[in-house]
Amino acid sequence: MQKLSLLIIALLSGAVALGALGLTVAYFETKTIQGAVLNDAGAPLQQAAVTIAGRSTFSDEHGYFEIQFPRGVHELRAFADGYQDAAQAINADDFFAQNFSARLALEPKQFRGRVVDAANKPIANATVQFADETLQTDAQGEFTARKLQNGTALHIRAPGYRAVTVTVQASGDGKQIVAIPLAPSELRVTVLDATNNKPLPGVRVSAQGALVNTDANGNAVLLGLLEGATLSAQAPGYAVAAAQVGSETNLTLKMQPTNLDGRLLDGATQQPIAAARLILNGALAQTDAQGNFHLDDFSKVQRLIVKKPGYALGAFDLKQGGAQDFALTPFQAKGIHLYYGIQRADAERILAQFQNTEMNAVVFDVKEDPGYILWDSQTALAQQIGAYTPRDFGAQDEVEMCRAYKLYCIARVTVFKDVLLAKNRPDLALHDANGNLLYENAAYWTDPGESEVQDYHIGLAQELAAMGFDEIQFDYIRYPGTRNVNVNEFGDRDYRVNTIANFLQRTNEALAPTNAFFSGDVFGLTTATTDEQGIGQVWEEIAPHFDYISPMMYPSTWRYAVDLWGAAFGIKNCGDAYACPYDIMRYGTLKAQERTQNNWTLVRPWLQAYQMDLQSMRAQAQGSDDANSAGYLFWNNLGVYPQGLFQ
Repeated sequence: MQKLSLLIIALLSGAVALGALGLTVAYFETKTIQGAVLNDAGAPLQQAAVTIAGRSTFSDEHGYFEIQFPRGVHELRAFADGYQDAAQAINADDFFAQNFSARLALEPKQFRGRVVDAANKPIANATVQFADETLQTDAQGEFTARKLQNGTALHIRAPGYRAVTVTVQASGDGKQIVAIPLAPSELRVTVLDATNNKPLPGVRVSAQGALVNTDANGNAVLLGLLEGATLSAQAPGYAVAAAQVGSETNLTLKMQPTNLDGRLLDGATQQPIAAARLILNGALAQTDAQGNFHLDDFSKVQRLIVKKPGYALGAFDLKQGGAQDFALTPFQAKGIHLYYGIQRADAERILAQFQNTEMNAVVFDVKEDPGYILWDSQTALAQQIGAYTPRDFGAQDEVEMCRAYKLYCIARVTVFKDVLLAKNRPDLALHDANGNLLYENAAYWTDPGESEVQDYHIGLAQELAAMGFDEIQFDYIRYPGTRNVNVNEFGDRDYRVNTIANFLQRTNEALAPTNAFFSGDVFGLTTATTDEQGIGQVWEEIAPHFDYISPMMYPSTWRYAVDLWGAAFGIKNCGDAYACPYDIMRYGTLKAQERTQNNWTLVRPWLQAYQMDLQSMRAQAQGSDDANSAGYLFWNNLGVYPQGLFQ
């Protein structure tokens, strides 16, 4: 029993000894390696993967790592994104060597690229962007990017080329160069008509020496344009359009037509207005039968002025070409006459009386038969004879008052009945049979046939137009109605008629390029007879030279001329003009219109506003309206008009 116990003890002791030996062997078979992973600058590299003998770990924030591995000869490797792998041989075959150390320095990965064009030629100074870095290619088009992680996007662009983005799939020691081709930048240009947005084919589009024409859809493609380059488009009938090239791939250019195809319309009826006068920088043109007109280059016309009797003056700023409609506002002047030298307060009182009524016009006398004028004219003859006498309320003041009251402003000028001119320049005056200055109708008269007299009044009219009057109205555009005359100055019928007509034609031509209309006051009897009555006025000869003609068919002037106006106008059963003011004005106006065949001049009669009651005054106005006149003007030499004269 004692021997058995000793045997068991011996066996147990051996087992313990053998176990201890096994543990000792296992201990020496397991090794430990410690170390650090560093970058190319010697700084710790965190989160680098470290492996040896199938075991792995990651470096901490200090780059430190520690791994246990079996005895033997192994390769220690380190990996980090953006860096090349590093390896080091570890000989851990020594049975008794337990601890090892290593320092692994990782070199950054490198990506080498070469940017080339479609012909494989290098593109220098191309920009390569990734993360927060920007590189430029060298003269060979090459660049080297370091520390690139797989999947990094490289954005590459160069002037004149399309930008590309390349994703890095693998990078290494940079010995291999990757070619990156860039295609020329492509800019698609669409050219449109600015007025209707329709495409324009055949437009020449140019930039940086390149030249292409737009196709049927108004498109053109240009390659290789640099940002900031100027692109222009040219086509006949259009102004040059230009734009700077940016980063866009599509660009729209809108071209303004220089041609303008206009159509003039009645603003109320929308019907075309034929034969309207167009004023284009002082030059004249007119609309055709359909109201159309054409300008080759609208940009050369600062403002389009349109004149047509029966309409307010049209003034249009031309901002674009192409097809456009222009509307004129129908206008009928309904106004009163205010005498020469009226005081400002009196004029304002009278005009205020008719505010908020249909009255829309006023006639101011700016030159009466004494020959004095209400503005400082620069015409030589006005200066010579001292025609201007300063007043507190002059012609320019009258224009401003018209604007304040929103009234159509007419300047009335007494022409050949001119005392001042006749007395200061007898050589320009008419004379009686005895050779003395001709005195008739309480005044001296100038000779209508004298060119200096005509030029004087044309010059005055031009100054008044420039002053801003809407209309220049001539009165006493005739010879005096007397037989005690110098035959050589008066001549025969044809001479007188031609003299008056030629003067009016010259005045019309002088005022045509201005903003002012031209009108004339004529004897009322002129509408009823073809006889020039010794004064040189024949309706058919003088009417075509006016925009508006105003016969003075006052009942008072031919009250009992029943045979004359009764036969001429077709008025029956009226032996006293005062008894039929409506008929006198209506049928007199119709007769005047019948004798006006030039499709331009409109009849706008003077109405009597004196020596008759309000009802008769209004009857004249109704007669004028019923004859479809161009309006009417009331005359009272004292400027006294009854309340209710206008509706």
